[in-house]
Amino acid sequence: MLSVACRLAATLPLRRLRAAERLTRAMAGRRLPVELSLAVVGSATMRRLNRERRGDSAVTDVLSFGPAPARVQAPALATGEVVICLPVARSQAKRLGHAWSEELVVLLVHGLLHVAGFDHHWSADAVRMRRLEARILQRLGAPTSGLLDR
Repeated sequence: MLSVACRLAATLPLRRLRAAERLTRAMAGRRLPVELSLAVVGSATMRRLNRERRGDSAVTDVLSFGPAPARVQAPALATGEVVICLPVARSQAKRLGHAWSEELVVLLVHGLLHVAGFDHHWSADAVRMRRLEARILQRLGAPTSGLLDR
């Protein structure tokens, strides 16, 4: 179940985001935590989170937190979280020529795949993650094939 934390929650496409979560859960082939949260934040908060969690002081579009990768011997978290930076999402959507609400869907799917255990940064999962992300977004009728295809 996806819960949303955002001062602007009433303006978010919640039905579309929840549909993206359900389809990603069905297609990921890996277990997503039962409890998932989505936080939509500003640039300052995203910069702080990225610095605290990844040691990178840049503002990024999406961060995700959840179960440790299988190669790490750590207990899986009972919850997963995706954090999206709204100003970055709006900027990317404008640059790519689609609605910011659709960019939120793209970023949510990408983040959920990370929570499910996919990692395009360091593992052989990159090709599988790219293909799965594109298939999910295609089934959702998204205007772009995915974050990894950019």
